[in-house]
Amino acid sequence: MIVPKDILVPIDFSDASKTALQWAVGFGQGCNASLHLLHVLESVTGVDAIAVPIEPHTQIEQAIETKAWEDLRALLPPEDHQRLRVTLVVEWGSPFAEIVRYTWSHHINLVAMGTHGHGRTHHMMLGSVAAHVVQKAPCSVLAVRAEGPVGEKSHEQQATRRIVIEG
Repeated sequence: MIVPKDILVPIDFSDASKTALQWAVGFGQGCNASLHLLHVLESVTGVDAIAVPIEPHTQIEQAIETKAWEDLRALLPPEDHQRLRVTLVVEWGSPFAEIVRYTWSHHINLVAMGTHGHGRTHHMMLGSVAAHVVQKAPCSVLAVRAEGPVGEKSHEQQATRRIVIEG
């Protein structure tokens, strides 16, 4: 039986990534696996590269990173952090590239991630970041979609279901 020992959960604070975290907590408890929660920040850019002086630009990025750390810590109660051996990580860069890099550098056995997050683009079947991770990660990827209450599906979820069934 394949048993993951290190599970990566990329977090963008979307409903789908929070649902993926719930799945990872369940797997983590059952397999005695460590959880790695990774949030990737993209650099603050403007239309004109010199429009914002470097010092305020750095202050903005520091404030964004501080907020990301606070939000990551708040996702799970403190007792879960110890029990599940949670590692919190905030990186700057391309979400897809940082997720894949992290899987390689930390010998991750399973990635549990949302299918559609807060990215700038969405693909019809699978979010672009999730699709790239599925293709490039050196381990298995559990792609989790956010669900509303049982029986209630958004129009997007209903359309996606029809495509999968009919496709």
